Amino acid sequence: MSTTNTNYIAASSMSTFENKIAIHTNNISNAQTRGYKDFIPLIKDIGYEYEKGANNFTDNMAAQGIQYGMGSNIASTVRLLSSGQIVQSESPYDFAIRGKGYFQIQKNDGTIAYTRDGTFTLDKERRIVTTEGNLLIPEITVPQEVTDLTVKSNGEIFVKVDGQVELQQIGQLEIAVFTNENGLRAIGNNLLDQTDASGTAIIATPESDGYGSVVQYAYESSNTSTLKNIMDINSSSKIYGFLTKVIQQYGQMQNALTERV
Repeated sequence: MSTTNTNYIAASSMSTFENKIAIHTNNISNAQTRGYKDFIPLIKDIGYEYEKGANNFTDNMAAQGIQYGMGSNIASTVRLLSSGQIVQSESPYDFAIRGKGYFQIQKNDGTIAYTRDGTFTLDKERRIVTTEGNLLIPEITVPQEVTDLTVKSNGEIFVKVDGQVELQQIGQLEIAVFTNENGLRAIGNNLLDQTDASGTAIIATPESDGYGSVVQYAYESSNTSTLKNIMDINSSSKIYGFLTKVIQQYGQMQNALTERV
């Protein structure tokens, strides 16, 4: 195998570990992001060159020949789907999902995205929206005279209206599940788009079979392990530094060979 191939292997693998460090850094930067799920990079080998084996080996060994690897790359990333902690809050418009499911959010273009971040508020029309102003779907409007809002674990929403004794139901939360959650594509602002890989959203009310329940006055924290990501960054940095030295050393070897010719 030539030094050119060695340089290519080292250079391609340096790019791999640079990107791996970036992924873990992004995880750490979202350690306080509500509902965030860690991304895990999956590294695979690129390919191989083959050379015929020497004749002084047995036929079986010679038939295998010599295989030179061509380095590595990040084949894909997967999201760590374990739930974050359910953290109590003081806002009646903070909802957490305990178990499977995603809230449905209407984007500015009218299409639907999905999120585990149940941090909501009211817009000027008193509709329940995200902190960015995107509508929670199904659309729910809270009356002006409301003195209390209660969300049951099955997603039923009740309010107490000033001057009335009985609670009044004003809506029903619905959540989405997917056959392949890892197929969802992150688009920012804690939102995810469905893709062909994720499959189409399957909508039902909370506490339906296979669906999570809703917790009011609470939010789901990030599932990021800061310590583990730091350890991954440290190990990747060491490999990156070693690959840098490989390129430097082989450059010196090439210069030495050139001077001999």
